[in-house]
Amino acid sequence: MKSDIKPDPFFNGLPSLTALKAFAASAHYKSFTDASKALCVTQSAVSRQVRELEEHLNVSLFARVGRSIELTEEGRKLYETAYICFSHIYQTVEEISECRKNNNTTHRKKLTIAMTHAFSVLWMAKKMSNFIKEFPDIDLTIYSIDDSKSMADDTSIDGYISLEPSRCDDYVSTALFCDKVFPVCSPKYLSEHPEITDVNHLKDADLLHLQGSQANQGFGWKQWLEFCGIDNNQDNHKGEKLLTASSYQFLIQMALDHQGIALGWAHLIEDLLKRGELVRPVSKSVTLGNYVHYFTHKKHSDKEYELLKLKGWLLTHL
Repeated sequence: MKSDIKPDPFFNGLPSLTALKAFAASAHYKSFTDASKALCVTQSAVSRQVRELEEHLNVSLFARVGRSIELTEEGRKLYETAYICFSHIYQTVEEISECRKNNNTTHRKKLTIAMTHAFSVLWMAKKMSNFIKEFPDIDLTIYSIDDSKSMADDTSIDGYISLEPSRCDDYVSTALFCDKVFPVCSPKYLSEHPEITDVNHLKDADLLHLQGSQANQGFGWKQWLEFCGIDNNQDNHKGEKLLTASSYQFLIQMALDHQGIALGWAHLIEDLLKRGELVRPVSKSVTLGNYVHYFTHKKHSDKEYELLKLKGWLLTHL
């Protein structure tokens, strides 16, 4: 006979799934009203669920400015994780439903691919629907992690995208692209600071700095300005305002919110440029031939055919 089961702190510590769904929809649509329409519930129900989630976490997830809402830093962190988790749940539910319809799962292959948080959110998430449409026979799971060593050591991962090729004989690495880096800001910030169209004035602007695990091997504003032959003596910088973040997604959001100029890594911000949400104040860019991104996967895998499909798709779209 089982002994008495005590309250589980893991399950009891999690917020309501309904509240998380209301929060994620509100963040996605940037509106409680639009989120309520998408979820087919009342606006008051969405607002109540978000408020209860904030009380559960004891933080503000949205900054309410008039009739509009904007994610706080805590809200952005939760949304990035919630979006990926809901995507995984949606894919799994779709897979189960499809399997029941077809009563046959033998023709489908599952791939688990690892990549950085920035790459998964800013690039892969926007391309997933294209991949699913092109390869309906492949169930793709994205594992977001910034430590390339953990990617290589995790045996449950079929392949990963990182800045380093594998040196293991059991893996094969294929170069995907080199990094191209240039300044980006919002159109509003550019209109308010027209002097930044001169590359020599960039060092005196509000530069958004990236630090921590997501910083691309130490390449930041100092190195970019030096590549352009610009004196970046720290004493010459206005210095009163140092804007730094450890998350590239958060850094780009700061740029979108007109707070300064970020270094744009071309493959991550191409969609934002196309939509006009970000602009390039100067045409100068730096191509880093030694910053090569690789797709690495196991050799002689029973999923090799699917991995080759994914590799070809990546090479086509990057």
